[in-house]
Amino acid sequence: LGLMREQVVMETSFCIGRRRRATDVRGLDRSLWREKDFVLSLSATKCNLGEDIHIRMLRTAYCELTRSSSCPDYGSHWEAIGFQSADPCSDLNRSGGLLNVVHFFYFFSHYPETTRAAAELARDRQQNFPLACISINVTDIVIKRSLLAGRLSKLCNSAQHGVLESTCQLHAGAMCHFVSRWRSLSRTIRDSEAALSEVRHLASRNPARLLEALQPSR
Repeated sequence: LGLMREQVVMETSFCIGRRRRATDVRGLDRSLWREKDFVLSLSATKCNLGEDIHIRMLRTAYCELTRSSSCPDYGSHWEAIGFQSADPCSDLNRSGGLLNVVHFFYFFSHYPETTRAAAELARDRQQNFPLACISINVTDIVIKRSLLAGRLSKLCNSAQHGVLESTCQLHAGAMCHFVSRWRSLSRTIRDSEAALSEVRHLASRNPARLLEALQPSR
């Protein structure tokens, strides 16, 4: 997180360039800066299967989505929920780290029926996709295209939501949108980048549209 603070980016507003730190969030209430830093620290923290809380969240999601009674730390079984190797950390720690786990667990625990339906679609013979890896991509979009771009500040500042809750909600909404469009458009793995580009566009321009996807999903 310290390295992110030191990184300076350029913003252009009314043809005037101004410098800001990479972790600054436009429009975010000052009282939420500490929570924002906490969320960014989660994204910078490596997932470690040796940490009890990390593996418990992953195991719970795996067992519920596969209806399995056991889940070893390592093995090809992780591919059943969309990881690409025997060690889920190799995917999780490329970008987003522990925040990936928190977002995926939130999605499952708050929207279990939607997540189960997504997992079933992800295993479809024609329309399969790597659910966990898509979730990791969506976490990256939520942080870079929405939170750090200031697109979530209004929601974060509201009395009902803080920063972590807002990112979890947007991640869940983006996943619902992704899965709904994947199903309705009969998308296949060849359409993965187009589907993610659609989510990127909405996260950058109209995150409220992604949140709308949550309304009937509980």
